[in-house]
Amino acid sequence: MNLAGAIDREEFVDFIQKITADTFTVVSQKLIITLVVAPSVAMAIKRATEGVPGVGKVVQKLPNA
Repeated sequence: MNLAGAIDREEFVDFIQKITADTFTVVSQKLIITLVVAPSVAMAIKRATEGVPGVGKVVQKLPNA
């Protein structure tokens, strides 16, 4: 920081790089979790709704993969 209490260009660049790296890590982890969990949840919901009157026949026509 300088005398006015503001950060200089180097400090700003370091801050942005750190925030960007942290954000990228968090988003990547959430994306991986979503890509792994979503198909399992979809199959569980499909199995659970196959016996529901009116909806079951439509759900059974959906592909499994």
